[in-house]
Amino acid sequence: MGYKTTKKHFKLFKEIAEFWVERLGLKDYDIDYEHVKFSDNSLADCSWNINERWAKIRLSTKWGETKPTKHEICATATHEALELLMAEIFTIAQQRYITYDQLEISRHSVIQRLVSYFMHDEKGLAE
Repeated sequence: MGYKTTKKHFKLFKEIAEFWVERLGLKDYDIDYEHVKFSDNSLADCSWNINERWAKIRLSTKWGETKPTKHEICATATHEALELLMAEIFTIAQQRYITYDQLEISRHSVIQRLVSYFMHDEKGLAE
């Protein structure tokens, strides 16, 4: 039979994903969150359109043999936020004709988001 996620799990998943979306500077995406039954064994997924700047982050209702502990839910939400962080590079890398400049822009976009994250503390910018 396996484990299932509840509305409480989804609430935590969404809170953690939203935290990382904010901290990683991904607020330029219009993000929808869903709690749905997947047809495969994935615990969660993230889909996106980098040109239209939308994303969908979903938590599966069925988790098979993986127990949905607080740690697992939080780790899964963090993973999906990081998927969105890498979305632009992943999308561009799949294009047949990609220029060096396109890849550089995407790489630096991720780096700048990480710099902002690592240089930020609770009071503002780290000194």
